[in-house]
Amino acid sequence: MKHVRLLAGLFFVCTGSICHAQVLWGFVDAKGKEAISPRYTAAGHFSEGLAPVKFPTTGRWGFINTKGVAVIPGRYDYANSFSEGLAVTEWAGKYGFADAAGRDAIDRKYDAAYDMREGHAWVRTRGKWGLVNKLGKDVIPPKYDDVQGGYLSNGMTWVKQGSYWGLVNKEGRELTAFRFKSVADFSDGLARVQTDSLYGYINPAGEEVIPAKFPLAADFSDGLAAVKQPASDGISWGFIDKTGKRAIGFKYEYTSKFSYGVAGVRLNGKWGFIDKGGKKLGKFEYDFVSDFSEGFCTIQQGAKWGFADRTARPIVPPKYEEVKEFSDGLAWVRSGDKWGMLDQTGREILVPKYDELFAYSPDCIRARIGHKWAIVDKVGNELVAPKFDEVDMYSTAEGLAPVLVGVAPAAKPAPAKKK
Repeated sequence: MKHVRLLAGLFFVCTGSICHAQVLWGFVDAKGKEAISPRYTAAGHFSEGLAPVKFPTTGRWGFINTKGVAVIPGRYDYANSFSEGLAVTEWAGKYGFADAAGRDAIDRKYDAAYDMREGHAWVRTRGKWGLVNKLGKDVIPPKYDDVQGGYLSNGMTWVKQGSYWGLVNKEGRELTAFRFKSVADFSDGLARVQTDSLYGYINPAGEEVIPAKFPLAADFSDGLAAVKQPASDGISWGFIDKTGKRAIGFKYEYTSKFSYGVAGVRLNGKWGFIDKGGKKLGKFEYDFVSDFSEGFCTIQQGAKWGFADRTARPIVPPKYEEVKEFSDGLAWVRSGDKWGMLDQTGREILVPKYDELFAYSPDCIRARIGHKWAIVDKVGNELVAPKFDEVDMYSTAEGLAPVLVGVAPAAKPAPAKKK
């Protein structure tokens, strides 16, 4: 006979005299303080005041509020977080949408479904994708073989018929013919497309503004895009403007994207920096230069990594075994096999001592030592010592994050005393 017991943050599933421990999910706030005690076998993110959780007693998914109160009881095989007032729910292999009161806003009749975005959601029926609105009405009947990204962006989505992609808007109007082998999202107002073996660019109206004539091309950034032209010596990358006119000559082996008026380029086996006029900014002395992020790029010399700023000045000389790009004003760096953290002045505000680092909230970092996770603030203070089995990314809109607590395997709990 199978039964369950909840003891000291551990969920025990027992069959006969054998019990197995399962760790449980709860929620902490942005500072790592427990907000909802561990009591769920799975949990998703808070969104619009509710979070999907899996209840251990029923094995079903429902929703709780930020106080831990079950607002929608466990009734689904799976549930996703809310988006625009509706949540994707699944039962017996079919997907639909529920509202915040637990009512079925859109019947569960689809084989797959993406979240609502811009008042619409892509759904799949019998292998074909279509678009429905928040009332569940078909805006685009199921007819496409694939949907890039699964969401509308500025009212448009790339969709696929057979082997080719085309652009469609949320009214169902096809803005381009289905003739592209590969497509990219819009960047700096233009989207890169591949026709046969060549690349060009279209605008949001679906018009070809730069014909497909380049064997390789990158997205536009800062008004310029790196493109490649055939050359016998292999040195063939340069930059074009949004009219397709050459802005910087085709003479580089590789390039990064322009940002803040600066780009990294490789010439004669070494990377350096140029401005939008093609002028060199300092020496070409690096083995790699990345794209910029928050005004900084990573630079490599030999096996060591550092950072340069938007003026091409190295703020951190290459001295780390590995680095991550700046995000929210911070960058992770690895010294030996331990990770630490830098601010934008290059100061080491968290000495490398953790096995792994990830963003947690706008104010905090999740840091792993061994098999346990800690929570650290952005000035290097450890707010919560390593104790969590997992810390999920937290929603800045709701202020709570799912955390996994428990130890597995665990000893069999003592039998309950008979009354």
